[in-house]
Amino acid sequence: MKNLIASLTVLLLCSSASGQWKAQSGETYDRTFRMAYVTSKSGGETLRILRTITPSDKQKPADPYEQITGQILLNNKPDKDNTVQGLVLRFDENPKIYIHRPAAFKQSWDNGARKFIIESDWQLWRIEDSRDKEVKKIASESDPQAKPVILKEIIPLLKSGQKVYCQVILLNTVYGTQSIINTEFTLQNSTKSIAYLFK
Repeated sequence: MKNLIASLTVLLLCSSASGQWKAQSGETYDRTFRMAYVTSKSGGETLRILRTITPSDKQKPADPYEQITGQILLNNKPDKDNTVQGLVLRFDENPKIYIHRPAAFKQSWDNGARKFIIESDWQLWRIEDSRDKEVKKIASESDPQAKPVILKEIIPLLKSGQKVYCQVILLNTVYGTQSIINTEFTLQNSTKSIAYLFK
């Protein structure tokens, strides 16, 4: 699987320099992958949505949204003492922000792809207003009263918007301080590419 993902990463680096969304697929002996992805405006990050389909899924179709994972790929590896604490998305100029804080992120440097990969299931988010308080503070707090937003509500936003601003919230485990990686992705051609995931 790692070799497959690494090879797909090489392909996407060659094909997504324009900032337009792309889609492609790959297979191993026990599963099929479909993905939609785009490189950031700066070229330093990649947003990738991945669907994994196993033979059992083909025999007994599962909810495709439950097969989805979201990834942020960074060209540069964060400091070893920093760990990903949350993701924040904001679409176009809307002050509404979507905060994702799963129980844990998968985060590691892939030597083959030469990328730092941040992965999670993207299933649950919560909404806040960015005008209320600092994003870093919002993203680090948990709110049990907040109504969760599910992935099915995020996908249409990725299709309909013009651009998405993404913030990766990092926590320094030694000093307890936070830092943010800010990046911007265009949503040009995203509708067709994301629709490919659900075929």
